[in-house]
Amino acid sequence: MKNPLILYIAFTLCMLLNIHCGKDDPVNPNNQQPLVTPVGSPTGIPSSTSIDASGGTLTSTDGVLKLTIPAGAVSSTTIFSIQPLSNNCPGGAGSAYRLSPEGLTFAQPVTILFNYADSIVANENYLAIAYQDVDHTWFAPKIISSTASVNQISVQTKHFSDWSIFERLSISPHKASVFINENVTLKITFVGTLNSITNSQGIELNNLNIDNLVSTTWHADAGNIEKMGDDKAKYTAPSTVPSDNPVDVSVKFNNVSFTINGNTVTDPTLHALINVFGDEKYFMIDFSSSRTLQQVGDNFFTETDHGNLKVLLQGDSVTVYAVKNFVAEITPGSLYDVGPECNHEILNPGDGPFNTPDSVKLGGFSNPITHEIYIGIISANFPTGRTPLIQTTCTGSSPLTEGGDLQTTLPSSFSFNPNLPYQENIVVISGGGVIPDGFLKTTVTKIQ
Repeated sequence: MKNPLILYIAFTLCMLLNIHCGKDDPVNPNNQQPLVTPVGSPTGIPSSTSIDASGGTLTSTDGVLKLTIPAGAVSSTTIFSIQPLSNNCPGGAGSAYRLSPEGLTFAQPVTILFNYADSIVANENYLAIAYQDVDHTWFAPKIISSTASVNQISVQTKHFSDWSIFERLSISPHKASVFINENVTLKITFVGTLNSITNSQGIELNNLNIDNLVSTTWHADAGNIEKMGDDKAKYTAPSTVPSDNPVDVSVKFNNVSFTINGNTVTDPTLHALINVFGDEKYFMIDFSSSRTLQQVGDNFFTETDHGNLKVLLQGDSVTVYAVKNFVAEITPGSLYDVGPECNHEILNPGDGPFNTPDSVKLGGFSNPITHEIYIGIISANFPTGRTPLIQTTCTGSSPLTEGGDLQTTLPSSFSFNPNLPYQENIVVISGGGVIPDGFLKTTVTKIQ
């Protein structure tokens, strides 16, 4: 017979220490705090439309998110909008989106569809959808629909908030490049669940949290991998370029099990691919610009933008990598004119003249006669971006919003001499003597 005193002490300890002593322990018991983060900040141009009781659709300006509002979801004409945001959801892929109207319960479920790019998702098997509640807590609907073959994932909801796609398990970066003997730090994120709840609309949700205390085993096919705490490891490249390149670095999660999209995952393994570069030639290409956009009285709006990429030359083989776009800046943020009295305000600076979306691929070749390096577009798509969005409000008139249109952006093609340590090309944008001149500048710096 079991000692009743021992049973009483064990039960008391469980209650006092809030320990789960039964068989229903959560998947991820190390962190019992809900996942709370700051809300995202607007990053792109919003889209909006009016939809009545007959239903309709709305797509974000970047083409990633599509709303389908069925007939009967709203009883009268309603303004719907999609605002891209910075993504603060751990494991988040791409932008988050603020959907409006908030605070309204739809009579019929609205479909939220994400179209994602392969470049931002490391493992589609761990992809899910989450939204951030008014108290900044993240929740994930348990029922979603995904079609990996066309890179789509969707969910139905009766309310709007800030929404994002995220990976339950992720490693960052999942692709990287280092020189021989150099290192890169890899970080893992495991988004676990505290419990399941049903919201006021009858939708089952997972209350998310972060667990960085899971047991992991790291491995690298070449070079050295050193574990650094519970959620990081440092990879050091070998002294020579390995025969199998890129190097596969893996991390196995031990004693971890969770269910996602109806599938149970046990002791999963994540992979990162690390390109190791040796004695080849490397070049940093920087793009910068400054130009006058619009004259207001005796003043001007001035737009500045920049971006960069790297080029690897191995014999006659040319590789373009590490393409970076930076947000354009427009100064000042607003200008006032007295004839008539109007205020011109920059709502969104747009993408600037230099912008290379993920759908656009750059490549290059070495001219066998001149040995010049030529860089250009190798995909079917050409680079595009949005023009600035400017709102003009004049006394006695309704605000007028202009801009936000698609334009062709740079770079499209250029060439350089690989034997020179530094090269510079400047194209002057003439103001015609009326407005200040601008410029487009390209510099090529030999790194190694």
